[in-house]
Amino acid sequence: MGDASILSEPGTIDRLVFLGASPNGPAEKLQAPSLVIMARDDANADGLRLPGIRAQYEKAPQPKELIILDGSAHAQFLFQTDQGEKVMREFFDSLPENSLRLQVQAGSELFLLLATRSLSDAHDSRESVVSCGASGGD
Repeated sequence: MGDASILSEPGTIDRLVFLGASPNGPAEKLQAPSLVIMARDDANADGLRLPGIRAQYEKAPQPKELIILDGSAHAQFLFQTDQGEKVMREFFDSLPENSLRLQVQAGSELFLLLATRSLSDAHDSRESVVSCGASGGD
């Protein structure tokens, strides 16, 4: 994850969102603002993920934001917790007000989204995702 941002021309990807994940490549080479959302006790067989993700986060350029939630849910399972609404709100609040290309890493699944957010809409504009695709990971 983040490889597309590292390898692409600046401005190709408007925003990166990492759900319980960090860049596969050198975080200092990310070319888009980053939002990292994860659970404090998220772990795998090697132990807690937070120390490694925080280390990568510290290397990433500004602007960036790290949100650490209570619990142990990993990646897309964050949406299924009692903090799921907060995750969704933070996710959509990070979007610019115009159309954008967004890369989201949720565990081993990579999602590429095209979204539009318009404050002039009468309905809650945070539901304006217009296209979504996924590519499998490991």
